[in-house]
Amino acid sequence: MASTLYSKCDGSDVHEMPRFYFLQQLWDYVDEIRLSGKPCFGICGGAQFLAYRLGANVHSSPKEVGCYRIQLTEAGIRDPLLEGIPQEFTAFLWHGNMFEIPKDGELVATGEPCHIQGFRFNNIRGFLFRFELNSRELGSWLEVWGSSTAVAGKTPEQVLSECKLNDAQMRLYAERVAANLIHLVSQ
Repeated sequence: MASTLYSKCDGSDVHEMPRFYFLQQLWDYVDEIRLSGKPCFGICGGAQFLAYRLGANVHSSPKEVGCYRIQLTEAGIRDPLLEGIPQEFTAFLWHGNMFEIPKDGELVATGEPCHIQGFRFNNIRGFLFRFELNSRELGSWLEVWGSSTAVAGKTPEQVLSECKLNDAQMRLYAERVAANLIHLVSQ
């Protein structure tokens, strides 16, 4: 069975691990997954946690809120989890922290203003970007965190509009990554 770490924009970050029991438990679990060789990937805060657990620095970054262009690196193009994803695509981001690449890991995706958008370390992948969010779900996020879109120089309406424009394509990419993960698990 594969593992997926997923995080909404709930404000907690990897540096708060001692405060949160679930993060302390996750810390040990990631080691089990790493050693098992089973596929595992994290999205947004989940990716930051994985990178941090693998010894990489996680730090403040330019704020990205909304849809941004992402490019796969050569390592990303070769990664079976990203098979069928074009070399350049649009994905959704909402974060204020980013990770460095873990030692012996590979950069699989880049973007601007945050250069590091994804990494691979053996069986573990981490992406700051996400495909699985749609405008309907984003609407509920904006009800809670809408005022924080200003850190990226955008209104909640702009962020929602960006997501609506990309809903259909991101859904296809989400389905592709999910199918790829199932294939990796079944090998």
